[in-house]
Amino acid sequence: MKSGFLAFCLSGATLLAACGQDPVAERQQVPKAEAPVAPTVDPTRAAAAKAVISAEPRVKDILYDPAATVAWQIGVLGDGSPEYGYADYICQILREKGVDDPDAIVRIVDLAVLARHEGDFRGASLGAIVCRDRSHFDDAPAARG
Repeated sequence: MKSGFLAFCLSGATLLAACGQDPVAERQQVPKAEAPVAPTVDPTRAAAAKAVISAEPRVKDILYDPAATVAWQIGVLGDGSPEYGYADYICQILREKGVDDPDAIVRIVDLAVLARHEGDFRGASLGAIVCRDRSHFDDAPAARG
């Protein structure tokens, strides 16, 4: 008789409640993995900011990926000097163009180093700034060689 009762209790969520178990409470205890949500940036404003940044004489290329940790990769021909100030200037352009992403990070990348090191943006970094508070995102100087 016990085995029939067990089968009856396991036959459905509604029946589980009749057997003294709360299926809703059990489901609520299971954590769900949620995909990270990229900040919502108005594409028109992002495009306007990209156009202004592209017009800068020092800028040779831009990679904008709103889903990436470092959304704004700005390619320049660097001399090896840190470019945190220039990254901060790019953040200022983003603010002026209404790109309202509090977690925006701008990285200035030495394109010559990037080419030699097979697309390693972090290794080619001349400096990266978190726009919200102007803190340095990384201190990885561009690798030379």
